[in-house]
Amino acid sequence: MKTYIGTKTIKAKPTTKKEYCDYRGWKVPEGEDPDEEIYLVEYEADPDSKPNHPDHEGYITMSPKHVFEKAYRQANTYLDRVTIERDDLADKLVKLKTALKIGAVPPSAVPTLELQASVMAKYLHVLNTRLPKTQD
Repeated sequence: MKTYIGTKTIKAKPTTKKEYCDYRGWKVPEGEDPDEEIYLVEYEADPDSKPNHPDHEGYITMSPKHVFEKAYRQANTYLDRVTIERDDLADKLVKLKTALKIGAVPPSAVPTLELQASVMAKYLHVLNTRLPKTQD
């Protein structure tokens, strides 16, 4: 199998496995914890398929809490979205600077990657100025 990284916008809400199964008209499978914390997830409606629940426009499913929270971050407001962008950029910049510091890139690529790191740092500064200052 190959590795993929995906990006999608979804709707979701925390619930339990029992609540999800009740909502779908199912019984919790034998041996599974009805109190397990999960998320009810609704994927964007696909014009080529029908929703799998009458109260939703898209496809719904459940996701274990730990899997969901590792993959998704709440993005209801522009500040949420700027924070996500800032955090992702900061993480990538740290990784790039580390790769440069430990010599994990070919010497021929160093000048371009140093320029990239410089531009990323400037953009990170711009994103930080868009966010409210936190009270320490």
